Amino acid sequence: MRFIIIVGVLDPLDSASRAADWPAGWGRELEAAFPECEIVLLRDRYLWWQHEKILRLRNRCIELLSDGRPSVIIGYSFGGCITLAAAAHASRANIKLIVTLSSPHSFDAFGVGHAKRVIGVPANGLRLPIMTYGALIDPFIFPPFTALSGSVHKNIRTGHWGFIFNPSVRNAVIADMKYRLHREGEG
Repeated sequence: MRFIIIVGVLDPLDSASRAADWPAGWGRELEAAFPECEIVLLRDRYLWWQHEKILRLRNRCIELLSDGRPSVIIGYSFGGCITLAAAAHASRANIKLIVTLSSPHSFDAFGVGHAKRVIGVPANGLRLPIMTYGALIDPFIFPPFTALSGSVHKNIRTGHWGFIFNPSVRNAVIADMKYRLHREGEG
């Protein structure tokens, strides 16, 4: 199984010495839960109005998905919107699960809605298994904006960055993913 992680805006690219280092946190815990998995991290320092950058991330994800390998896509913050756009445009993809973490699915102010249209986030959802998560203590993306029609949704008592920094939050999401994939016959 391949896990593709698309990070959110202003991701610290030089995070090797920080707790926000995605490979050290999510990578280690995904490998423990899914031995022999492949982890691909798609990141760039971007803002949602930088359309070239978000299109480049979407297109890189589409390129990866086009090989038809079984994949789980995890999108954090605006990366969740990029995840949905990539899944909608990857015709030969073998997506087993989409997971979004504190993503602004129903928030369109400040140009976010325009950016979602530019990258092609589907207006009517996708016919794929999707799990969405909101952070109950999130000053950026309020929990009601993180749910997506047709998804399994859960609000977790954490802040926006809890999905990055808090191992117990990460492990709760991974446990849910493992259960869902097992239930679908993929785990």
